[in-house]
Amino acid sequence: MEFIYIIGGIIVFLFILLFFVSNSNGKSSNDSINRVKESIENNVKDKENYKISLNNNRNYDIFLELNETIYLIKVICISKEHEIVITNKTTWIINNRKSTPNIKNRITGIKEFIEYRLETNKLVKKVAILYPSAYKVLKYINENEMVIVNPKIDVHGCKIIQFNNNSDIEYI
Repeated sequence: MEFIYIIGGIIVFLFILLFFVSNSNGKSSNDSINRVKESIENNVKDKENYKISLNNNRNYDIFLELNETIYLIKVICISKEHEIVITNKTTWIINNRKSTPNIKNRITGIKEFIEYRLETNKLVKKVAILYPSAYKVLKYINENEMVIVNPKIDVHGCKIIQFNNNSDIEYI
């Protein structure tokens, strides 16, 4: 009988642990988006005509209007120990560098972000900001070849910027 109580206690503990871990991931993501927004705002506050706001839909996280250009910004939380592998237009995978890319580690919301079209007469640019930064970003150019992506490379209509690399911010 004691064995059942011990197993029950372990199960309850695991559910509580799972609850706290899942809630902290959500907070981390929102905190990260807010930090990126604050950093962008600090970089553009000297400009005269800018508007910046958080977005509540899944397509992008931050809306920045600077003069006649609109930037739709997606924040991707990733650690320096991981890399991003872009297999095609809508499939970006977080990889731990020690294994081959696995579709189970796909970044959600990329398809919606890449395919989203904002109806406006202004120039619209899409930017993915890796927060805090990734080890590197790789893109398949065919079945056998990959290239290292930097902010100068257009990735299906999007620029990819490492948050911790201040020189990358100039590409916004």
